Amino acid sequence: MTDLTGFSQLGRNVVVSWSVQIIVLIAGFVVPRQISDSLGQDALGIWDLGWATLRYLTLANLGVGSALSRFAALQRSAGDMEALSQTTTIVSIWQLLIAALTAGVAVLLATAITGWVDLPDPHDAETAQIVLLMLGLTLAVKMLANPAGSLISGFHRWDIQHSINAGQDLLIAVVLVSMLFLDAQLTDLAYAVFGIGVLTAIVRIAIARKLAPEIRMKLSMWDTGKALELLRFGIKTLVNTASNVVVYQTTAVLLAGFAGPAALAVYNRGLALVSHCEQLITKAAQMFMPITSSLIGLDREKDTRELLESVGRYGLGIALPMMLFLAFFGDVALELWMGEGYANAPLMWALTLGSLIRLSQIGTFNVLAGLNAHGKVALASLVVASLSLIAMLPVAASMGWSPVTAAIVVSVCLSLAKGLVIPYYLWRDYQVSIWRYMSQSIFLPILWNIPLIGAIAYARQAFDQQQWLICLAALFGGGVITLLVYWRWMLPEAARSALLARLRPTAAAQ
Repeated sequence: MTDLTGFSQLGRNVVVSWSVQIIVLIAGFVVPRQISDSLGQDALGIWDLGWATLRYLTLANLGVGSALSRFAALQRSAGDMEALSQTTTIVSIWQLLIAALTAGVAVLLATAITGWVDLPDPHDAETAQIVLLMLGLTLAVKMLANPAGSLISGFHRWDIQHSINAGQDLLIAVVLVSMLFLDAQLTDLAYAVFGIGVLTAIVRIAIARKLAPEIRMKLSMWDTGKALELLRFGIKTLVNTASNVVVYQTTAVLLAGFAGPAALAVYNRGLALVSHCEQLITKAAQMFMPITSSLIGLDREKDTRELLESVGRYGLGIALPMMLFLAFFGDVALELWMGEGYANAPLMWALTLGSLIRLSQIGTFNVLAGLNAHGKVALASLVVASLSLIAMLPVAASMGWSPVTAAIVVSVCLSLAKGLVIPYYLWRDYQVSIWRYMSQSIFLPILWNIPLIGAIAYARQAFDQQQWLICLAALFGGGVITLLVYWRWMLPEAARSALLARLRPTAAAQ
């Protein structure tokens, strides 16, 4: 019998998504280094500026794609495929309009980019305009294919969804690096990204059609009331994304404007290391929105409540070892990755420590989205993030804009936005003790990692003294102890029993 909740596929989905994330990680490492080596740090800054500016346009998506993912799980678990066909049709029409709007805004931004960024070299100004235009059109194409991706994830096939994304990133890396070896310019790279974006959209649509052949789309299925309901749900999700976009991209644009594209390149490389780790958490956390919706469709309220209260600790529990390693060894990783001029220990400490509270809340928010109870949380987070950003701008100006300053601004704003709002909302509407929630989702994972903190700190000291074997031994020992602690205290009893049950037949067969 098919498991409509998605729990039986959760383990496979996480393993596959994390495995393909390694491909994304490799691609993320290779391309920026090659751009910097081949075209210079300023060129890499222009490339980053194009992406940073375009991320504002992700807000134009209005979140309707996430609405389809949620309703696909809900309506499929309830067996209402006619309603799912109507939802898919409405979301597809929304996405067509949004893609056209995105393309138009991309043209306007490409024309106006030299107005807010000082690019005295006419060639750099023209390059920035072309890069921004092509990346904007790539985003528009992606939005056209969003309904297909939402159906795939709504059917709990995150393994397919993330494999498509990883395949796209790998192809981009191979093509762009090959072009750079052939002396390609930034504009050539932008054209290539657009072409690969079109190819990926076609593949995503084809797979969705094969996965859900029973879905039929007709213009006559349009219903204004249903369309507005989907839009309202999507905007709730979008508002949560908006808090990240506003803080991240405003900070990036201000850094480029006050300190130059080269400073942005340094900041973005440190942020990239943290973001790759964050993506592992996000990919797993996103799966809980359709899972929660399926539980609702199956009237399993008790399981939903337990998931809401417990999911926070797992996100930070997974993220904390990675953040600790980046805090102590991030500057080493940056120098090995990008070369001299990129290593910055204070930058990595600010980014990693500032991300802990935010990472602990990602899973909880996705459960709230599955409950369709995320609107007020998202709006309050956006307000807190925006007010914090306004308050931090004079502080940043007095400190002087630099990569470290930008990291401090981002860390403070998003920690306040995520760390204050969600615990308060759970207490107010779900009677979850703020102290209990914070101790379970933040303090407890930190306690589990105390041995690892000591081991990594000792390993860094040994590294600085060039005691390589001691460094590796400390890291290995700390990792083993942490795995044992997680096995005993973090993994639920049901997960331990299931894993042991799988291992016993394997051992017996041998």
